[in-house]
Amino acid sequence: SSLIIEGQDSSVIKSMEDANRLVVPVCLWGGTIAETSVRQKFPAIPQVHFDGEQAVFEGLRNGECSGAISDVFGWSVLEASADINPQCSLQYVGRPFKAASGGFVTAPDYSGQCAGLLSTVIAIHMSEMENDGFFETLKERLIMRERTVVCPDSEGGEVDVSQQPVALRTMGGLFLIHIGISILCILLARYRGTNPPPPAHRKGKTLDPRDTKDEAND
Repeated sequence: SSLIIEGQDSSVIKSMEDANRLVVPVCLWGGTIAETSVRQKFPAIPQVHFDGEQAVFEGLRNGECSGAISDVFGWSVLEASADINPQCSLQYVGRPFKAASGGFVTAPDYSGQCAGLLSTVIAIHMSEMENDGFFETLKERLIMRERTVVCPDSEGGEVDVSQQPVALRTMGGLFLIHIGISILCILLARYRGTNPPPPAHRKGKTLDPRDTKDEAND
């Protein structure tokens, strides 16, 4: 679960800790795990309960609260909804404060009938599907299908240039430097191949063995 706020409040509230410190009200779906988590971790935050996620965001836009609680996956879909975020004024802030996951429900194996094998098989297959990117692809397809509004920035804030992927156009200078150094190395290698350096001058004079013999006879 994470905190969603109106854009004009982003300079004041940047996390659930800020909301707890400033004692600002937060809209959430009553009777869910988010209600219990907020009460336990951030007891100073006044909760405004609604019946349904769309009502939660309507309460946020109507000024009934300063932020809304939503799960990360749900917000990735709702962010592109004209019913929830028509003006692209809502944005995700902070970091998730409650990690939760779920899956298929299977009966516990208390009777020794090997019913637990079904849970193990399902877990293995879901792990393989996760590693293969199946769930990520499914998520992207759902977002594209449900998208009814296009916001300038999917994160709802200013684009962090340092986090953007490097494009070929922006790497032109690096390629030119690399090509220039490569050409220089090739020319230097060809020059040294056609013009080998002269042998090094030997230091001192090497005595002829015959001269040494003559000196010994004397």
